[in-house]
Amino acid sequence: MSLDRGQIGIVTEGMVGKGAHELVAGKPTHITKLPPKRCKLSLPLLAFNAWSLELSRSKERYEAQPFFYSTRRSVFSWFVAGMLKPLILILLALSSGGVFAMSLSDMGKVCLFSEMSGVLTVNGKPVPNVRLVRTAKWQSEQRDETVTDDHGRFHFPVMNERTVAKFLPMEFVASQQIDAHYDGEVIRVWGGVKRDPKPNAESKGDALIVACDLRAEESYIEVSGGIVFSRCEWNVEPDESKSHIWES
Repeated sequence: MSLDRGQIGIVTEGMVGKGAHELVAGKPTHITKLPPKRCKLSLPLLAFNAWSLELSRSKERYEAQPFFYSTRRSVFSWFVAGMLKPLILILLALSSGGVFAMSLSDMGKVCLFSEMSGVLTVNGKPVPNVRLVRTAKWQSEQRDETVTDDHGRFHFPVMNERTVAKFLPMEFVASQQIDAHYDGEVIRVWGGVKRDPKPNAESKGDALIVACDLRAEESYIEVSGGIVFSRCEWNVEPDESKSHIWES
């Protein structure tokens, strides 16, 4: 294995016996010595070395042709080659290497409706094959649906929205609703407003597991700054009541 001048390489412990001079064929290069288990995490370090190398090359080109690099077009080209491209390399390296991959994938993402599991009943008896339609809206409306199984159980996955509005100084207010299509009726099982963009805000961080009865009286609860009108019960400590607001 040999590397040309300016290339970037990794030397693992299993390769040290060959000697650095054999790896680079006597030519100067950027070498990073890492144990085998850390090779996967070496991509960010390689990207940083690439950035440094690109900047040094840009400086050499500028010193060789100062007049050419004094033009506006050349300044822009220097910025693209010396700054923008390395930044892209670093982002790619971080995501592919598993470093900060989760945070990068979550950029601009808000939770409109948390993952929900539950049982649907009528007067306490589980009802199978009931169609449940869920909708949520903040910047745009999203909709999905499920059907209860033979034991009345149902499940909805988390419903997210990716938007640049997350980074703007604006309030998060997402409407939520679940309707049950049962015996020719459309019955609202859940309806409310979510004011916290984090997942499981409806249950203050715990898994959202509910028990809903289509013949129960609809009641409301204030939780995590939002309100929920529902025919469901779940394990959550409500916020301090502001019922006087809704009674006026």
